[in-house]
Amino acid sequence: MSSLIKWFHKEKKIRKINVKVINEDQLLNWKISDSSIYHLSKSFFKIEFFKFLINKIVFFQPLIIQKDIGILGIIKKVENNKDYYLLQSKVEPGNINKVQISPTVQATASNYKRKHGGKKTNYLKFFLNINKNATLISRKKLSEHGNKFYQKKNENFLIEVSGKVKKLKSFEWFSKNDIVKTISKNNILNMDTLSVFSNNIKKIDNNYSLNSLKNIIKLTTTPKNLIKRNKINLSKLKNWKKDKTGIYDIKKKLFKIKYVLIETNSREINSWTQPIISNFDKILNIFIVKDFNGVRHYLLKSCVQPGFNHIRLTNTISMKMNSKINYDSHILRSIKKKPKLVNSIYSDEGGRFFKNQVVNQAVKLGKDEKIKLKKNYVWVSHNQMINLINRDIITIEARILFAICNINKII
Repeated sequence: MSSLIKWFHKEKKIRKINVKVINEDQLLNWKISDSSIYHLSKSFFKIEFFKFLINKIVFFQPLIIQKDIGILGIIKKVENNKDYYLLQSKVEPGNINKVQISPTVQATASNYKRKHGGKKTNYLKFFLNINKNATLISRKKLSEHGNKFYQKKNENFLIEVSGKVKKLKSFEWFSKNDIVKTISKNNILNMDTLSVFSNNIKKIDNNYSLNSLKNIIKLTTTPKNLIKRNKINLSKLKNWKKDKTGIYDIKKKLFKIKYVLIETNSREINSWTQPIISNFDKILNIFIVKDFNGVRHYLLKSCVQPGFNHIRLTNTISMKMNSKINYDSHILRSIKKKPKLVNSIYSDEGGRFFKNQVVNQAVKLGKDEKIKLKKNYVWVSHNQMINLINRDIITIEARILFAICNINKII
């Protein structure tokens, strides 16, 4: 085992958290009205209800509204010509394994401004005030889940320190090799850790690309009025039901809003309640990859997500594991029996999502293998992927899978 995994199992024994699903009348400091679900302090986040018209399809669903731009930041150092990253064991109410390995700082503005009245966020000063002892490697505002958030972005940082940094309890320095060894393990590395790394993958020397960047970006040209979104009351949310246990899609295609009580010895406060979003099924995310002129390319497709106003690019296939409807079924059939370059399970961030698991896979086509593609698919080279991530054109689902595929190339 890598030292990271050994440390992870040790931290699981130390960090305690108990999460109990509760009824609406036990939800403290939150208000559920016909217009929204919100915290009485008007901080943290709220949930509102919408009617959508996208590509002539009408549907209804809630979205998380969180105007705060959070900080996802990792501190890096170099010792004896080796890269090390300061990561923390963090408990979240929705985490699989309860503890996951998170960035040095993973905090919303409401949390690091201590709206909860609890403890301060460790190492926050490194990212709010980057001083002469630190070098900014990257700083990008990158989007979150467009199927559940409205226009949500977090600021992703990687900084390198030259001076000594005191290691606090629940934090540890890990080598790149430790992280590479951990990437195939399920539900250990936090989604936000991978989000930061996705923006810090090295480019390769061979700059060949099958398609021009200009033509790839054309796929994201968004026609006017493509997405129509109207805020509605909960009572008008068709095909959804509210009862004392939550609010849920009656056809179980999307998700349920649950209510939870959390007690822990490892957060800024020891106890709180909150709403949280739970999927009905695992999500399957697949990259089909192929080498052209010795350069790895990723098959992307354009997509529309209800929480954003622009077309974005995502992985080749994204579907619920047990879905009977899959618009990529012809592609799925063609790769069903092929070996997987990547096959691991990661979960969505546990602060807003309750045990939502994603099966991440990558499948490689041989030199002479071809797939019949629709107009919204495009082959994107390794270096182009990095450029598109920097422009925030790639969905978080595809960014994370790209980071998993290239974890040995992190800066």
